[in-house]
Amino acid sequence: MFRSAGFLFLLTRRMHISPPQPSTTFGHISNPRHQMSLWSDVDLGHRIEWGLGFRYVDHLPAQKVSSYTELDTRLAWKPTAQCEVSVIGRNLLNSHH
Repeated sequence: MFRSAGFLFLLTRRMHISPPQPSTTFGHISNPRHQMSLWSDVDLGHRIEWGLGFRYVDHLPAQKVSSYTELDTRLAWKPTAQCEVSVIGRNLLNSHH
């Protein structure tokens, strides 16, 4: 049974975050211009859920970071309402993440 799905698309225009005081640690920080994420959960029955998430993040020229896509997944078993045992895989598409 399909349980839930979500979608987020963020378009930013030159949003810059600066530390409260000048700092050489942070330098110039900017946000990606485009971000997209999609997550879906499915109830497989017998208190087992499976979720799959995909995201895209645009490049960050100020930090010299290339754009990337990633995949996350979660398999969970809920033996009781107060307990969950899960196995989660994050950043499955790129070994450098």
